[in-house]
Amino acid sequence: MGKMERVMISCVTTETVRVSEAAKYFDVDRIHIIHYVDDSNSKNWFYQSFYDQTVSLIKESLPDVQICEHNSKVFYFDNMLREVESIVELENLSQVQPVIYVNISAGSPEYISAATIISMMHENTEPVSVGAGEYLHQDADDLRSIYYDGSTPVGLIKTIREPHIVQQFNISAPNRRLVIGLRILDRHIKDGLPLTSKAMVAEFKESGIWERSSEANDQVYYNRDFIDKWIASKWVKRDPEMHKKLIITEFGHFVIKTFYL
Repeated sequence: MGKMERVMISCVTTETVRVSEAAKYFDVDRIHIIHYVDDSNSKNWFYQSFYDQTVSLIKESLPDVQICEHNSKVFYFDNMLREVESIVELENLSQVQPVIYVNISAGSPEYISAATIISMMHENTEPVSVGAGEYLHQDADDLRSIYYDGSTPVGLIKTIREPHIVQQFNISAPNRRLVIGLRILDRHIKDGLPLTSKAMVAEFKESGIWERSSEANDQVYYNRDFIDKWIASKWVKRDPEMHKKLIITEFGHFVIKTFYL
């Protein structure tokens, strides 16, 4: 079996280090860079310069990396959805599926939205957030000259094209009962409360998330309706040394802090 490759998908518009430093951090073998230049546009040189600089920075830190260029209209959501999905599908044709890091912090808003959706649809994709460390312009006068029109705050865009509704995707929220049950499990672990199926089911009944009527098989149903589903969702894992002990994963803690508060 071959080595699992590390692949990254990124988009370049007017940023460089958010792409190059992320590629360096994950030590990728291959990076797909989506950008757009139009030869008929007089501003072509401007956007091309950011792509060229990004490539130069990547090669400087990763001399053996394979760089795949994708010239595609980055300000169209449907287009970005197709582009990112096609890259993932292409990579998954490999005999050994790579881990694919999807940079969702650089590029156009349409790319970022599309990339976030696609990165959550595949088992081997990992969405990557890249925070800013230091900004190029920090002086108040510099910021005013960039984002103001005279004395009026405007931003980088002065006018817009006509808005249009994009294609919807149904991404279901996690099951409410499972999340509330997980939060109860977390509290029992933190407070040193009993973790037996009897104790957990009793509290589930009090909270209104227990749907079984028969009490004869409470332990079986606790495992089937909650533990098995928590594990399948990667919210919980079993302790490798004490198999009956449950450990809430980082993802599980994220779910607890995000949904049905």
